[in-house]
Amino acid sequence: MDQSASAPMFDDNPTTLDLLGFGGVVDAVVRVLDANGLDPVTIGVQSGWGGGKSTLLRLVEERLKAHERLLVVTVDPWEFEESQDVRGTLIALVLNAVQERVEAEADGVSRDRIHDIVEKLQGLRRRIAWGRVAKVLITSAATQGLALPELIDALTPAPPSGKDEKGEEKPQSMAGFREDFAALMQSDLGITRVVVLVDDLDRCLPASAVATLEAIKLFLSVKKMAFVLAADEALVRASINSHLGGLAQGEFANRYTEKIVQIPLSLPRLSQRDAEAYVALLLAGQLSNMSGEQNKAMIERARIRRRAGEAPYAIDGAPGAPGPTAEHQRLAAVISRGLSADRWQTPRAVKRFLNNLAIREQIADEAGAHLPLDVLVKMYLLELRHLSEFKTLAALGSDERTDLLRRWEDWADGKEDAAKPAEVSDATQAWAQNEPRLVGRGSEIERYLSLAATLISDVTFGGAMDSQQRKMVEQLLAQSDTVRRAALQDVLAMTPESQDVIVRALGESLPVQDDARPAFLSLTALATESGRLAPEVETMLQRPALMQKVKAQWVPVFRKMPSVLKALAEAGGLDEAVTKAAQKSLEAIEKARNEG
Repeated sequence: MDQSASAPMFDDNPTTLDLLGFGGVVDAVVRVLDANGLDPVTIGVQSGWGGGKSTLLRLVEERLKAHERLLVVTVDPWEFEESQDVRGTLIALVLNAVQERVEAEADGVSRDRIHDIVEKLQGLRRRIAWGRVAKVLITSAATQGLALPELIDALTPAPPSGKDEKGEEKPQSMAGFREDFAALMQSDLGITRVVVLVDDLDRCLPASAVATLEAIKLFLSVKKMAFVLAADEALVRASINSHLGGLAQGEFANRYTEKIVQIPLSLPRLSQRDAEAYVALLLAGQLSNMSGEQNKAMIERARIRRRAGEAPYAIDGAPGAPGPTAEHQRLAAVISRGLSADRWQTPRAVKRFLNNLAIREQIADEAGAHLPLDVLVKMYLLELRHLSEFKTLAALGSDERTDLLRRWEDWADGKEDAAKPAEVSDATQAWAQNEPRLVGRGSEIERYLSLAATLISDVTFGGAMDSQQRKMVEQLLAQSDTVRRAALQDVLAMTPESQDVIVRALGESLPVQDDARPAFLSLTALATESGRLAPEVETMLQRPALMQKVKAQWVPVFRKMPSVLKALAEAGGLDEAVTKAAQKSLEAIEKARNEG
């Protein structure tokens, strides 16, 4: 690829092309679904943000197309959580899919038989009007200790008798739904198994996530049914705990998900080699003029090399079998090393980095600050991974910048007598060692640095938190003082870039916190312990939406932030008790200053 070529952009949609090497996981899922001894079965596919869960489901769905007597139903509860009856909607989708299959394959089946099946399905559908009555199944399970049959009976209306105004039988309760659905599935429907693929469960609001699990466990999990749940398990458990409101003392969510999911599987994180292959395949597929068959052949070659451990996995093929060029591979290596395999290499993070890179390239070109693509990649990685060093480099004059780059790269290469420059951190060594070299490119990068310094944004690899940062935020929002204190020390030991991400996440969480006290305590503690973070935290806490969350009894936590107290004392529209408490704290600070 010519260095003058533009960086490509990529959509974030799931695909049936296995660019990620998920074939082994797909094989495992299909094997479980084919196993006769596991009936019913629920498989949980665990992965964090952007880990490829939706793509995995698409690959499973594609593989199952070869099984003619399997019915695959794909559902996304996030798309219908506004229906006010997530349980009923999910159940109806499964019933509708069964009816469509039965009616589509009616050849050779008597009309009476088809009519009988459809009537039973319609009878089952009529029952799910109960959904607006039974809103707290899981809560009652946690607090009353009811067994499954008792739970359904206790929280659904009794079967009505008689007929409605149209002369039709009134719907029964859901108390007998499971048994009747099980009997229908055991009849000859021409289907050996119904496989329900559930995506985006971890994107749902807590009540919707819980309702989906209830529909599966309490009503649909019968013989000849199988479910594949793709979700971040930690987020699903957090949804259950949130829905319970603490009634289950934290352990019920773990037990509940373990009871639903018989086969847990985890998607592998991308190693550096896997990420390199992924980027190379993306670049080759987007920038090369290859057919669909050639693209599949390229991916298959990568699969074979991956299984054999022959890196790089994605390479150019024989004549007539195109693949990633040498330039694709070089750029892929730079990007994968720069993104850091330990934290950021998820498929979505990679794509979002590439898309942000393409936008940055467009802006730079329009401003006359064009860089060769490999140099732009390295500069953008410095900005995202090591922002303080990027700012340092941008602030230097030409001669000083050249000198720093020389000392930086000599140290990174381990040259004799080359010491780490005082201006940079140890964490930058891998970046400086990576190709291309920047020494001698001062005139090329100077204009870009001036432009980029004005464009520095708050995003970190597409705005996502990595798993460690997310864990820290969760612990800093914990009710336990002990948990928060431990998390505070862990955060203070992290890189400045990670600290900034965590502080912003805490601020963004505040407006939606029912109890904002832990967030305020953690933010003020971070500002107190880190002088670097203090200005950002103080500015953040003066936002109107955040000040609205302050309660009078919490005002003393801001005693080391006079600017925040002043904002609380002077802001209009706040609770009068908050304003008075802030004024009193300011007076106490002034009195102490005068006495001192």
